[in-house]
Amino acid sequence: SQETEQSFIEVTAKGEGRTHLARRALANYLEKNSDSSLSPEHKIYIEDYLRKKAGGKGSLHVSNTVEFSKSLIQDAISTSKNLNQNQLKNLHKYAVRVPSLT
Repeated sequence: SQETEQSFIEVTAKGEGRTHLARRALANYLEKNSDSSLSPEHKIYIEDYLRKKAGGKGSLHVSNTVEFSKSLIQDAISTSKNLNQNQLKNLHKYAVRVPSLT
């Protein structure tokens, strides 16, 4: 990962896709901007939000880079906090599949 004043730039490793990169960008952001109110379900939502909004279509190859702006990450976090209980419950089945989130 490379951090700039405005963003996190993530580099693809073998077997990774946009979700992996979004997860890493979020983890890097939260390392510097802790938010204990985020559940694993919120984080799944945020990853998906970032994956969809961070631009770029098609497959990624090793050493490709994807940039995640800090403002986009902040938007994703804010949006995730507006999820209702049913939405969070629906995301639970995905959150339990990612050991690093729980």
